[in-house]
This record gives sequence, structure tokens and C-alpha cells, in this order.
Amino acid sequence: VYRQRHLIKYKTREVKTAPRDGTITIVFTDIEGSTALWDRSKSTMTKALDIHHNVIRKVIERYSAYEVKTIGDSFMVALSSADTAVLLANDIQKDLLDADWPQELANMPSGCSEFVHIRGQKEDKLVNRGLRVRIGIHVGKHSDLDEEGGGQVQTKYDCVAKGYDYYGPAVNAAARIEALAFGGQTLISSEVYFQLSQAVKA
Repeated sequence: VYRQRHLIKYKTREVKTAPRDGTITIVFTDIEGSTALWDRSKSTMTKALDIHHNVIRKVIERYSAYEVKTIGDSFMVALSSADTAVLLANDIQKDLLDADWPQELANMPSGCSEFVHIRGQKEDKLVNRGLRVRIGIHVGKHSDLDEEGGGQVQTKYDCVAKGYDYYGPAVNAAARIEALAFGGQTLISSEVYFQLSQAVKA
């Protein structure tokens, strides 16, 4: 995939990074309030969406994760490790916070900067800036069986798209978890939490 006038190539769809067995962790992202933002200014959102996609794809590539697909302004990502999925999500949120957003975005709904006061600290903490992205993560066991009682994640290679897609209850759960989050927040299932190492939990 090429962005920024083809100057940057992201290797996020290389099938060698696609998990195909064992435990598979699914990550969904989505932009909060994107419809209202598009209605307000298509030109601003076009610029902002390019930045959003670049940030997320850089992080996907950083962790050698697999970009399953984009659905509108949402990403679906697959990984073989719950630890890596949570680290990826954290980096997405931090890098979006630090991104160089269009100035016009600051005057749009859910695009302005937001600070919170933390007791004991002199300066307020920046918690939102630019597009606000919600993230949901769930994990499931892979199985080639698609009948009832089979595994929680099934994989299928798409000869047209030349990549893998993922189906099953765990995928559906990850999408529902993402929908429960608010912009700037990452939600994980209890199944993900119990697979995390102590280092990542800390």
C-alpha cells in the first residue's frame, strides 16, 4: 500500500506475517464520530485520514502484525500474541496523539485537544488530540472446523485480494468490544488479559 505520493511503502499485508494456527489475536480500530467529521469538512478529513492510515500502518509494520483489511476508516489486524496486540494498540494511541494533524481539525467535533488535571501535577495531561480512535482486542483458538463446536477463529485465503481473512466467534467478539470503547480508549477481553505477561500487565 502506498501513501504520501508513493514515497512510503508499508509491508502490512505480507502473508508471511499472517497467523494461521494456534492462538490468534484480533484487533479492530475505528474513528469516533467520523461521519460528523466528514460532513463538516471532506478536505480536512481526507488529510486527516491519510495521517491516520500512515500512523496505524507504521505501527502494524513495527510489530510485524498482519493487516487483514480496512473497512471504511476501520482497521482489522491479526497477531499471534496477546502481548504484541496490546503493545501495538498502545503505540497506535500514543502515535496518534503525537501526529501532525491538520490545524483545521482542532475546530471540528471530536477533533480538538483535550486535557485532564491530575492531582499533584502542575501541568494538565494531554489525553486527546486529532482523530480519536477506539480499539477492541479479543483472542481465540484457530480451527479449520467451521461447524458448531469448532474453533473460535477460522482463516481463509482470498485469491483475489491475495491475503488471509478471519472469521468466527472471536472475530465477532473483537468487533463488539471495539464498538463499546470511546475515542482514545482501548478495550480488551478477559481472555486477552489472562494471556498477558506480567511485564505487559505492568
